[in-house]
Amino acid sequence: EAKHRAAGLDRWWTVKCSEANETWSKLDAFLAKGDASHDGVEFVEPALVVKMSSWEPNDPLFSSQSHYSSIELEAAWELTKGDPSVVVQVIDSGLDLAHEDLQNNIWQNPGEICGNGEDDDDNGYVDDCHGYNHADGTGTDLLGDGSHGSHCAGTISADSNNGVGVAGVAGGDGTPGSGASLMISVGFGSTFTGGFAEALVYGADNGAQISSNSWGYTSPDVCEQAVIDAIDYYNDEGGIVVFAAGNDDSEACYYPGCYDGVVGVAALDDNGARAYFSNYGGTVDISAPGHPVLSTVIMGEGSVDSNYDSYSGTSMACPHVAGVLALGLSLQTTASRNELLDCAYSTATNIDALNPGYVGKLGAGRIDAFAFLDCLGTRAPTLTPVPSALPTPAPSPIPTTTPAPTVPCVCDQTLVVGVYTDDWPGETTWSLTMDDAAPENCVDGSMTDGPYAANGTLYSKETAVCVGVTYTFHIFDSYGDGICCGENGDGYYYLQLNGVEIKRGGDYGPGDSHDFVVPSTRAPTVVPTATPAPTATLAPTPPTPTCGTLDMGNLRRLADEGQVGTEIRFKLAAGTSAARAATVAAAVDCSSAKRVFRPAGRYEAKHR
Repeated sequence: EAKHRAAGLDRWWTVKCSEANETWSKLDAFLAKGDASHDGVEFVEPALVVKMSSWEPNDPLFSSQSHYSSIELEAAWELTKGDPSVVVQVIDSGLDLAHEDLQNNIWQNPGEICGNGEDDDDNGYVDDCHGYNHADGTGTDLLGDGSHGSHCAGTISADSNNGVGVAGVAGGDGTPGSGASLMISVGFGSTFTGGFAEALVYGADNGAQISSNSWGYTSPDVCEQAVIDAIDYYNDEGGIVVFAAGNDDSEACYYPGCYDGVVGVAALDDNGARAYFSNYGGTVDISAPGHPVLSTVIMGEGSVDSNYDSYSGTSMACPHVAGVLALGLSLQTTASRNELLDCAYSTATNIDALNPGYVGKLGAGRIDAFAFLDCLGTRAPTLTPVPSALPTPAPSPIPTTTPAPTVPCVCDQTLVVGVYTDDWPGETTWSLTMDDAAPENCVDGSMTDGPYAANGTLYSKETAVCVGVTYTFHIFDSYGDGICCGENGDGYYYLQLNGVEIKRGGDYGPGDSHDFVVPSTRAPTVVPTATPAPTATLAPTPPTPTCGTLDMGNLRRLADEGQVGTEIRFKLAAGTSAARAATVAAAVDCSSAKRVFRPAGRYEAKHR
C-alpha cells in the first residue's frame, strides 16, 4: 500500500538458505561478485538469531504481585484501569487463549470473520482475528513456543478484578472488555522463529498504539536493518515501541533494545535496585520491576495454582512499561507519543541512591504509574496567544543605515568517516578538510584520525558539514599498500553523508582522495574524481549507523556460534524495478525472492 511504499518497506526482499553456514557462504560469494550483481541493491544482510529476554530464576516463588506496589499502580488505578480502545501489540511466543485469566481483553480485528479461511479485510493476512503468527504463517494458531508470551501479555492486561488469578497493569475493572486490548503477534512459533520486522509493521498498520517486545539479539552491536526500518515506520505512524534492554549484565549495545527509536527498559527488584542480570548504560530509557514478576502462563504449566508463575528478566520489566503507557492512553486518548514519553520520563522515580554503581545508567529512573497519569491529567491545554497592541515608537530623528545581511552558512548535514582497519592499523591516517573558499561564517568541520591501535576494528568519526561547500578527504598508508586485500587483511573505508554512502575504498596503495560538494537537499551529490570506483570488497556495505557494521570476520564468528539464521535480506535502491529482486535472488543462489513486508491484499493482487 501507499504507506509501505513511502517508507521504502516494499523494497525489502528475502531469500531462504538451507542452513546458517550456507547463509554465510552465499552472502560471502554474493559480495565478491562484480558490480553488475550489486546494481540496484541498497542493503544486504543476513537474518540474525534472536532470543527472548527471559532469565530462568532460582529464587523462591512469590504468591503476590508486589512489583505493582513499587510503581504506585494501586494509586494509578484510581484514575483509570484501562480501556479497550487502546491496543497493545505483544510480539513474543503467542498467548494461551484458553487461559482462565486471559479472556476479556483480547483484541478483535473488526474487519475479519474468524475461521472462514478468507482475508476478509484484505490486509494480506487470512483469519487474523486476534493477531497473527508471523513465525509459522497462520492466523488460527496463536500459541507458539512456551509461556513467555503469555506471561508478558498477562502483565499488560490480564483480566483484573474478576475473582480469578492475577491482575494486569491495564486489565480493566472486571467487566468484559474493560481493559487494554491485547494484539497477539507470534515471532517464536511452535515450528519456526522469525517475522519480527513484519510483525512490527502489521501492528502499526492494524491499529496498535504500543508494541511490547521482550526479545533481542544474542550478540552486541548487531541488528537487522529490516527490523530498524520497521521500528521507524511504527514511530512514524505515531506508535511507541517498547523493548527489553537484555539480561547480559552488560553496558554493551544489544539491539533492538539499545536503538534510539525504542523505549529500552532495564529491570529492577521491587525495592528499586538493579536486577543483577539487567543490562544498563546510556541506551536505557527507563526501568521497571522485573525480578521476580508473577503473571499468567500456559494453563497447567505454572507452579502457582498451576496456571501462574514468577519469572525474572528485562522481559518482565518491558510489559510493565507498555502497560503503564496503555493506562496513559486510556486516561488521555488524544495524548501524542511525545507527550506520553515526556510524562513517563519526567515523573520517573530517581533510584540513583539505590544504585550507586549505575548512576545515570538506568534511564530516567523507575516508572511511576500514578505520577505519570497525574502529569498527563494536569497538563494545561495549549493556548493560542492573542496579540497585544504594540505602542507606536517615536520617530528616530536621525535615519539609520541597515547593514546588508550576512548570508547564513547552513551546516546542518552530517558526514561520517568509517575505517575498518587491516592487519597493520598503525600505517593508516586520514584527513578531511574544508575548501579555503568557503564563507567565513561556516563551521569548519575539518577532522583527522589515525594511526590506529587495533586491527580488524571499525573506527568512525562524524562532523557537521555545510551546504554548497567543497570538502576533500585524503587517506594515507605509510607502507604504501592500502588496507585491502590479501595479506593485508580485509580493511576498508567509507564516507556517509546523512546516512547515505558516497565513497568506499581500500585497495589504494599509498593513498586515496575524494572531493565532494554538500548539496542543498538531503540526497548527496557525488563529485567524481580521478580515482576509479573500487570493485566489490569482501566486507558488506555497512548499513546506516543505527545498526553497527557486520564485517565478514564477525559474520563468520556469528555463523560458527549459531547466531546467523537461514535468510538473506536485501533492500532494493529507490527507483529500482521489483523485477530486479529475481535476478538478485539468482545471484545469491538460495531460493526465490519473497517480500519481507506483506502488502495489503489488493495491492499484492496487482503484481501477480
